[in-house]
Amino acid sequence: QIFSTHINNFLTNFPMKISTLSDDDLLALCKKYGTQAILWRRKFLGLLPEVNERKLFEKKKCFSIYEFGAKLGGVTKEYVQRVIQIDKTFEEKGVFQLRTMLQEGSASISKLAKIVSVVSIENELEMITAIKNLPHDSLETYVRDMKSKLEKENVQDEFCNIIRNTDQRTVENQNGLFEPFIEAG
Repeated sequence: QIFSTHINNFLTNFPMKISTLSDDDLLALCKKYGTQAILWRRKFLGLLPEVNERKLFEKKKCFSIYEFGAKLGGVTKEYVQRVIQIDKTFEEKGVFQLRTMLQEGSASISKLAKIVSVVSIENELEMITAIKNLPHDSLETYVRDMKSKLEKENVQDEFCNIIRNTDQRTVENQNGLFEPFIEAG
C-alpha cells in the first residue's frame, strides 16, 4: 500500500508528532497497524498449542497456558481453549494443511472454528478454499449446508444398512447355534 511522503517520513523518523499527520495519513496508519496487530495475534494464537504441549508456560513462571496467553498476548482463557481444541481436532482428523494454517496464523480462528465440525481428510482442500475465499457469513451458510448434506447421507447409509441386514437377521437357538429369524405372522 502506498502512503504519502508525510507518512513514510513519520514511519522512518520516529519520534514525530501524530498531531502533524493529515486525517488520511492517520487513518492509513491506523489501518496498517490494525492489520498488523490482527496478523500477529493470529500468529501468537497459532503457537499456543505447541507451547502447551511443551509446557513452556512454566518457564515464563506462569501457572497455566491460560495465564501465559493472557500475560503475553492479552488472550482470554476461552480463546486459548478454543485454539487448543481446534488444533487437537485437526490433528485427530489428520487435516494437517489446516493445522498448519492455524499454527502459521494464515487463517482466522473464527473461520477455522466454523469448519472444524465438518472437515475431513477428503474435504480438506475444499475447506481451505472456502476459508480463503468466503466471508464469515457465507462460510457459516456453506458449513450449515454441508452439515445438512452429511446428515442426509448418514441417514441414507443407515437405511441401506437396515435393508441389507433385514434379510440376514438370525437368532440364537437353545443350543447356541444361530438360525434365520422368522417373524410370527
